Amino acid sequence: MNKKLFPLIAIVALTAIGSVFFVWKEKQNTPMLPAVFEPVNAKEYTSDIYGIAFTYPHDYFQDEYDISDGSTGSPQVVHRARHSIVLSEDTETNRAIREGRMMETEGTPSITIDIHQNNLDKQTVEEWVTGSANSNFKLGDGTYEEAMIAGVPALHYFWDGQYRGESLVFVHKDNIIMLSGTYLEPTDRIRGDFGAVVQSFRLLP
Repeated sequence: MNKKLFPLIAIVALTAIGSVFFVWKEKQNTPMLPAVFEPVNAKEYTSDIYGIAFTYPHDYFQDEYDISDGSTGSPQVVHRARHSIVLSEDTETNRAIREGRMMETEGTPSITIDIHQNNLDKQTVEEWVTGSANSNFKLGDGTYEEAMIAGVPALHYFWDGQYRGESLVFVHKDNIIMLSGTYLEPTDRIRGDFGAVVQSFRLLP
């Protein structure tokens, strides 16, 4: 090989590799159009306690959990409430787990609405996202973008843990609310359904 051509070939090769990585990264972080599910078949969730409402596909399970942090008994430890609403596809695997026919080892991709008490700390969305381990923000590339949900400002970002995920975080009433969708591949149905849930989200007084 002509030694004079080697540096040029190397530069071209590195540029090509960089371009492929850039396209791949952009593909992972590109918001997808929400899936369209028929309103007549959609399920409705409403909570006057938390002041939220949204619709989700009829073929999803819906579960709720109180996962508040517990008190150690020390008067210096202040209890903070946390409530989680989990939506998961009605698949054979998920049904088998719910019916006890299969052990749940690593969880399954889901759409989650996490509600964190914020009237004590009164954090801004940015403070909570960048400072709380519950945000999963540190599992991403350290960037976020401004967004809107139900007419209020939010922060939107991507992360990668057990599954790929994306989240929108905003403040409503006395709470930080975090909507997250996890998926295996960007083209998975659940990612589109997450977008549809986000678009249907409403805030109640």
